[in-house]
Amino acid sequence: MKNVFSEYIFFADESGDHGISSINPENPVFVLVFYIFGKSNYISIVKQAVAKFKMDF
Repeated sequence: MKNVFSEYIFFADESGDHGISSINPENPVFVLVFYIFGKSNYISIVKQAVAKFKMDF
């Protein structure tokens, strides 16, 4: 059976107010972030680095 899943993992996140008609003057920022990792790199590098970062801080 052929693997139907991608070799990559994708994350997206947003922060701030995306409303264009009512911009908050105290925080007029909208951020949109995308991450794309190869699954093997995510498992062997990223996951451990994030866990270490959480424990350090």
